[in-house]
Amino acid sequence: MFIKKLNIILLCFVVGNAFGLSNLEIKNAIREYLIQNNISQNFTINKKLKLPNCKKNIEVKKKFEKYKTLEIICPQDNPWTYN
Repeated sequence: MFIKKLNIILLCFVVGNAFGLSNLEIKNAIREYLIQNNISQNFTINKKLKLPNCKKNIEVKKKFEKYKTLEIICPQDNPWTYN
């Protein structure tokens, strides 16, 4: 019975990650980027935002002179970006 429950939990985790990055992962990456650059700024992410899965750690960079727009980069073999 325990093994069956564990398999169901693991399956849910794998299926959930197969659909893409969670907003929590994106928020954590942005928060870390802002801290590293000594920026104390609040930010929001659209709750409906669903980005593709990334096989490597995502990167965050500022898009323009100011930190108003950030670029999220997935540096995998088939890379993608999002502003």
